[in-house]
Amino acid sequence: MMTLGTYAQVSLQNARTARDEARTVLARGEDPVQARKTAKLLALVAHATTFEPVAREWMATQQWTRRTRDKAVWTFETYVFPHLGQRRVAKITAHEVLAVCRRPEQLGKVETAQRVNSVAAPCSGTR
Repeated sequence: MMTLGTYAQVSLQNARTARDEARTVLARGEDPVQARKTAKLLALVAHATTFEPVAREWMATQQWTRRTRDKAVWTFETYVFPHLGQRRVAKITAHEVLAVCRRPEQLGKVETAQRVNSVAAPCSGTR
């Protein structure tokens, strides 16, 4: 299930066009909802090409408490930026994100590994 917009704001013709586009994405074996989220994220950060500025811009858009934001920034700076910070976003693969997530896990820091995954995957477009 996927929403295409509200009735009053989206014409029938536009809704049908969006439906057809979603079906095309689905026929390629992709999730149309995830494809839309990825497209929005890429449009948001079109001017930034490496992971670190994209991640920092993404963190700035989140409605987190100060403590949560500070934890996310620390997580990125400690575990993610040293490995992915200077990589082009378009070139980052899911395997690279997984490798970064496994680093704290190998140190016995399972919760930190989960936090790395929850904050790194949306920025890289791999989730």
